[in-house]
Amino acid sequence: MKSWRDVLDIPEPPAELVARLHDEASPRITRALSDHAARAGSLAPDDERALGRHVIQGVLADWRAAAYREGTTGLSRDDEAVLARA
Repeated sequence: MKSWRDVLDIPEPPAELVARLHDEASPRITRALSDHAARAGSLAPDDERALGRHVIQGVLADWRAAAYREGTTGLSRDDEAVLARA
């Protein structure tokens, strides 16, 4: 059976980058959900997914800023897109 990545011809992102993104985004997502729940109650599932995507984009933006500050080459837009869908 083909995966959705195979059908859409999307390359598999490097496992180490997926793990790094997960390690950085997961606590931020948990904190954001907790903060929202404390202020206004829990979010609907679609809103939770949107918040997760927003946090992931923030992590990727932090990586871009760090690469710029350090004078290194960051991820390409295509690599970021693949990683954000991982």
